Amino acid sequence: MRKRPFLPPRRTPRLRPTLDLSLLPDLRTALAGGKMPALEGAFFAQPIKCFGDPRMSAQRFASFHDFYPYYLREHSSRASRRLHVIGTSLAIVLLIVALVTRRWSLLWAVPLAGYLFAWVGHFVFEKNRPATFRHPLYSLRGDFTMLRDVLTGKLRW
Repeated sequence: MRKRPFLPPRRTPRLRPTLDLSLLPDLRTALAGGKMPALEGAFFAQPIKCFGDPRMSAQRFASFHDFYPYYLREHSSRASRRLHVIGTSLAIVLLIVALVTRRWSLLWAVPLAGYLFAWVGHFVFEKNRPATFRHPLYSLRGDFTMLRDVLTGKLRW
C-alpha cells in the first residue's frame, strides 16, 4: 500500500474583525493629544496599509541600525507611540512583579499587555500593520529602544 504524502491544511482567507470606535471617543481623543479627527464607520472601514503589500514582505534589514528608522516611521502618530510606551512599561512592571512575587501565572499577561496596547495603536491610529509580523525580534528591540528614547527625551512623547 502506497503512503500519501503529507499535505498541509488549506489556508483560509483572513477575516478582518470590525469594532465600532464610537464607544471610545474620549480615550481616542485623549491619546491623540486632544486633536483626533473623527473616524468614520467601523474599525476596518478603510483598508489598512501593508496587508498584502508585497513591499512589506520583501523589505529586509541588515541590522537593527537599518531597521530603527523604518520602525520610527511606522510609529509617527503620538497616540501610537504613547500606547507603545504604556504597553511596554506595563509589560516590564508585570514581569518584575511576577519574578519578585513568584506568581508565575502573571507571566502570560506580559506579552498580552505589551502587544494589546501596541496593536491598538497600529490598527486605530496608524492604520498600518505592526512590524512584529515581519520582523519580530527587531520589533521587540524597537519597542524597548523607543521606550528608552521617550524616557530620555530623545523622542517626543
